Amino acid sequence: MRKEWRETMGKAKACFLAAVLAATSLLAACGAEPRESSQGAPNGESPPTATETASPETGEEADREAAAAVVEQFGRQLRMVSLLAPEEDLKQSIRDHYGEYVTGELLEAWLNDPSAAPGRLVSSPWPDRIEIGEITAAPGDSCEVTGEIIEITGDEEIAAKIPVTLRLVRQDGKWRISEFAAGEPVEP
Repeated sequence: MRKEWRETMGKAKACFLAAVLAATSLLAACGAEPRESSQGAPNGESPPTATETASPETGEEADREAAAAVVEQFGRQLRMVSLLAPEEDLKQSIRDHYGEYVTGELLEAWLNDPSAAPGRLVSSPWPDRIEIGEITAAPGDSCEVTGEIIEITGDEEIAAKIPVTLRLVRQDGKWRISEFAAGEPVEP
């Protein structure tokens, strides 16, 4: 009887461990960053990281594409930073979601005054993306990007457009946002 009980318990433990491993794998897969659609990257490939420089034919075109990629990827992070979170949580969220895209100076400015940082104010509408209007070369290995932050509702409808201007600088071969200025929301 004892031997049968041990065998049964051993099988139960093995089944339980297998179920835990399967659930852990499933949860890890659900929590993984979603891949870009074929619209965001050709052939369903992952896009380059936010600050990697693309390499098309011309240096100027490569710079424009790389700067645009940083702005677009930064724009997708805006919804992740809840400006109404407790201050320490907000600061950590700013570090986690914006640190890869901005200069150390801008990150420090936002950490010192989190109310100056962009992000999500309410549950709906929220900032969904930045649509780029124009990219202009500027002196000193920098560029200026103008566009609009697109805020959407839970129904995926555009609720507002917020004019935005960003200055990007190249640091260690990577584009980083050094200045960020947003205007007042405009209904579409």
